[in-house]
Amino acid sequence: MPKSIAALLLSISLWHAPLFAEPMSVSTLQLNLSDSYDLTRVYGGQLKHRRMSHMGFETSGVISQVHVNEGDLVKTGEPLVTLDQAAINAQLEAAMAEVDTARAMVHAQQAQLQLSESTLKRHQELAIQGHVSIQLLDELQQQQAIQRANLGVTETQLRAASARAEQLAVSFNK
Repeated sequence: MPKSIAALLLSISLWHAPLFAEPMSVSTLQLNLSDSYDLTRVYGGQLKHRRMSHMGFETSGVISQVHVNEGDLVKTGEPLVTLDQAAINAQLEAAMAEVDTARAMVHAQQAQLQLSESTLKRHQELAIQGHVSIQLLDELQQQQAIQRANLGVTETQLRAASARAEQLAVSFNK
């Protein structure tokens, strides 16, 4: 009898079940044929440069402005950075002061040489008359030679100071 009860229950449940289910709503999507598609992928790693350039300056100083960023394309002659002009200007002024000092030293040495020459000439005239010793004439001649050598040294110092000033002026004007 349990089989007959099971069959009875099954027939009752089928009799109360609807024959057609309620319709459900679904969304649809329109498909289009395409030749390509976009795909984004992320990869880990490092980029390496093909070429590296080292920069240098003719004079030392502090960089006041950077005109380009890493990766920018630059043209030949385009400024990359600017040095602080205050330090270079101070160096140029110091070099010009050295030139002025050396020029003054040359004038002083020239005056001393003229004095030495005129003193020697006077004493040579006195030596002809027998009023000056040969020793004094020798000393005056040596003093004149020393004055000429000192003048040569100060003229060389003037040329060196002028060259330094010109070099700094060229760096300043770049």
